[in-house]
Amino acid sequence: MGDFNLITNGLIDRTPPQHISRPKFFNDLETLGLIDSYRKLDEEAQGNTYHKEGVSTRIDQIWVSETHSNKLVNFSITPSTFITHSDHNIITLTMDTSDLIRNNRKNTVYDKLPTGNTHSRVMYDCDNIEMERWDNFRLNIKNQLNSLDQDLLEDRANFKEYSQEDIDRYWDKLNSIIVYAADTELPRKDIRYHKTFNS
Repeated sequence: MGDFNLITNGLIDRTPPQHISRPKFFNDLETLGLIDSYRKLDEEAQGNTYHKEGVSTRIDQIWVSETHSNKLVNFSITPSTFITHSDHNIITLTMDTSDLIRNNRKNTVYDKLPTGNTHSRVMYDCDNIEMERWDNFRLNIKNQLNSLDQDLLEDRANFKEYSQEDIDRYWDKLNSIIVYAADTELPRKDIRYHKTFNS
């Protein structure tokens, strides 16, 4: 995050536009699994942050892990004229961190929230599960796998033969098996959330 002194695309990250070769630096960031948060939220809009001698560029950027790309909420650019008098604008990225920060809602009393604006989420009490329950959980999964159609479990010599549709179908089936076993064998509780806390 910060002043990169570089832009990724001279046609949309510079006014007036100018064709430039994409700096290798940005390729290295992507190799590390990072993404340009502004471009993730808007692929085409200009968002120049630096202004000098008639040229504006988007050299101030925030890159985040691609793993959290679905948590990006909003990117704002604020003129700093009456704040710092800098020739750079102020950039702010808003992310949904409800699943990233542990205990971020521990002081919220959910029973006192309006009932018409809530949703539930299942939580498993993993810290207090006896070994017998874990054994039953594993056995449940094993029995479900053994009962699957042989076509679904067919072992192909070359995994590349699988289409993305096949992989998605197998994964959905495996996920449903795990969830069913957990719901059946493990202690759980429903937590009620107010809809203003997106999770």
